[in-house]
Amino acid sequence: MARKKRKNIWPQIFKIAIILFIISASFLLGVFLYKGVSDYLLDSRRFAVKKIVIDPTLQFIQKDDLMNLRGKNIFQVNLNSVERTLLTKYPEISELKVEKRFPDQIHLVAKKRVRLAQFLFKDSFLVLDDEGVVLDKSDKADKDLPAIEGLKLANPSINLGARLKGAELKAALKIIRAFRENATLSSYQVLRLEVGQLSKIFLHLDKDVKAIIDDQKINYKVKVLGVVLTQGNLDLNEVNYIDLRFKEPIIGKK
Repeated sequence: MARKKRKNIWPQIFKIAIILFIISASFLLGVFLYKGVSDYLLDSRRFAVKKIVIDPTLQFIQKDDLMNLRGKNIFQVNLNSVERTLLTKYPEISELKVEKRFPDQIHLVAKKRVRLAQFLFKDSFLVLDDEGVVLDKSDKADKDLPAIEGLKLANPSINLGARLKGAELKAALKIIRAFRENATLSSYQVLRLEVGQLSKIFLHLDKDVKAIIDDQKINYKVKVLGVVLTQGNLDLNEVNYIDLRFKEPIIGKK
């Protein structure tokens, strides 16, 4: 019986060695190029932050809060950290976005929360926006903001930037917002709201006007109030209250 010839495996080993060498060389070259590019991007003055552009609505931000960004490599700027710092210090900022604009600019885009109402909490007047976010604390009332009374809050302490919740607060803010958006009521000002009962909310306006409303169909009922108050034959000196909780408004005489 003829003996089988041994298969020559050296060509295969050589081929595998060539492949491994090429892979290793490619890897080392990639690492070298990556390090070179990385070092260039991180060390080049071309990518040092030279300009910080702030949205016009955010001009209240102090420049000192952003000084540490100037001259810093733009690739090393932690956008999330910048956003957290600014939102903590300035609760009036809404929808903040800090963006990198290569090669050397940082842009701040946001909306400013609007002061809508206030309420007294533990000897301090808390200023709220239309979402119930606490914007400010003061020991004095703001005469230009409606005061909300009768809120039931379980919070032992409230910090700036906190978002307050509750059916009473939600109804009060919605009433004030609807009132401000109604052009026919532009000559009146909301002084205060009593929201102890959602079924019987007292709305006190200037000119000695008092309305009663509930938390149902608020926008519609505020519109009705505007119609009632613009009637030419209505003598406010004779009106005690305007009750908007029913199909037809009830005007209580003094």
